[in-house]
Amino acid sequence: MIRHSINVVLYHSLFARVRGLLGTTSEHQPICIYPCRSIHTVGMSYPIDVIFCDRHLRVVRDTRALMPGKRMTCKGAVCVIERPQSSEAWPSVGELISMNVVSIK
Repeated sequence: MIRHSINVVLYHSLFARVRGLLGTTSEHQPICIYPCRSIHTVGMSYPIDVIFCDRHLRVVRDTRALMPGKRMTCKGAVCVIERPQSSEAWPSVGELISMNVVSIK
């Protein structure tokens, strides 16, 4: 059962995927980086919440408040969803999500 529906900006181009949330403010909306199974927060100015998803959009790894200067990898992931750190609900490992793509970069 899908418990979370997330509005995202899809980052699909090479430039957008490499840049991610770098250079954005902590007010930025969530992004989905596809394809992706490894991220970093080098150069970030704020912590982020992260979920890695498999091809069925099942969460295979989740992290809240990943601090700047860190790196994460998740074998088996095909995409990652990032957002500025928030106290709002966030999916956990094992949960299915749905994404509403609001724009593509």
